Amino acid sequence: MPIEYQFLAVPRSWLDSHLASMTLAELKVTLAVMRLTLGYQRLEYPIDSVTLEHMTGLSPSLVTLGIRCALDRGVICIAQQSEPPVYAVNTAPTSGKPIDYAEYLQSPHWQAVRNGALKRAGFRCMACNSAEQLEVHHRTYTNLGHEVDHDVIALCAVCHGKIHGEE
Repeated sequence: MPIEYQFLAVPRSWLDSHLASMTLAELKVTLAVMRLTLGYQRLEYPIDSVTLEHMTGLSPSLVTLGIRCALDRGVICIAQQSEPPVYAVNTAPTSGKPIDYAEYLQSPHWQAVRNGALKRAGFRCMACNSAEQLEVHHRTYTNLGHEVDHDVIALCAVCHGKIHGEE
């Protein structure tokens, strides 16, 4: 019977960017979110605070602090506001190095941001209400790699092209 190795790969660039400066609560919460999302090949997953308490061994107040610190740092994000919140992991590097945009668009974090924008829009273009050829447009690049809900908008290819001056 073959041995099945089960492990969670954490990008070295992510560790290099964050590990030394994270609090223990922030690190434990982030690793728990990684375990429940990336560990099961999911981009996002609803996680309640009780689950995080059990997984991390932290008190409720430390779980809350860990979540807040991880959100502020941008290593996790709320992909969907719900009860419980749907979390995603941002594995894009945040060390101040420029992000390769084409590479970023392939990242699990961008996929979670993109899926969240499409869900919030009801899988419709926010400009014309079309359900065809949907894309997600950055309204700003200020938070690239750490987008919040209002940074992106779902648009059809035609409306997206118009925004970028393509007719």
